[in-house]
Amino acid sequence: MIELDNLYTKLTRVKEEMIVNQKYLNHCLQAKANAKRVYESFTKSSDQYTKQQFKRFLTSLIGREEQYIEKIEQSRTKAYKHLNECTETLEQAYLEQERLENERNRLTTQLHALKQQLNETSGPYREEVLEAFSERKHLRETCEEIDEAFYIGQKILRYVYEAIDALDSAKSWSTVDMLGGGFLTDVVKYDHIDKAESIMQKVEVGLMRYQEELKDVSYSWDSGYEYLSNSHRLMDFMLDNIFTDVSNYNKIQDNLSSLENLLNQITTSQNRLSALRKQVEIEIEQSLDLYELDKNQS
Repeated sequence: MIELDNLYTKLTRVKEEMIVNQKYLNHCLQAKANAKRVYESFTKSSDQYTKQQFKRFLTSLIGREEQYIEKIEQSRTKAYKHLNECTETLEQAYLEQERLENERNRLTTQLHALKQQLNETSGPYREEVLEAFSERKHLRETCEEIDEAFYIGQKILRYVYEAIDALDSAKSWSTVDMLGGGFLTDVVKYDHIDKAESIMQKVEVGLMRYQEELKDVSYSWDSGYEYLSNSHRLMDFMLDNIFTDVSNYNKIQDNLSSLENLLNQITTSQNRLSALRKQVEIEIEQSLDLYELDKNQS
């Protein structure tokens, strides 16, 4: 089945070239649009024309009208030339994409015909078709597991952002407290702290579920979040001096740093999940191309 592998390799290479060329084509489209906008700016509106006329009048007063007109014409000619170059480049990109599409279709047709032939004449290929079907089922289950883990991760990230917002508010009120706030300042500050701690409880539950789902992804996280004890709160309310205020501020700042670190760790795990998902999708697509007889019919 070397012929099958070689044909698939050619098809894969053409598909990759199509992706690259499509990006280049999009770049050419944007370049032409920019060039067209620059060229049309010379004769876009009567208002601009009036401004140019007024500028020409001013330049005529000092004897430089000819230089001004020459400069405008040079700029217009340059813009027109650039527009033509962009148009030609875009046309070439379209032609290349068309050529690649035709080559892809040709190879796809050959691949389908070869698969049908092997299925009729090769026992080992028929066995691989059955094995590939079972493998794709497993790969799709893996995708579902990845999606579930990714969903949990996104939920954790939302919670962490909410906790950071609550602690940011608590930090602001803690600053006010150090500058001479009183009982009401403490009440508002701890209201935000309580909100953050309530959210962190959800985060910790989510992290346990997240860990259960991360079977094929390396991960490392530690929130390091420190909950404020009741005794600490009581001392802050009872003593309410600069020392307790500074201590609270530092604990809030430390918790904010911990949450930022956790945010980066979860984001890294999410990126690894996304990469793994794409890799599994590639494996499924490759299996379909090589062993699904009804795929790629022309």
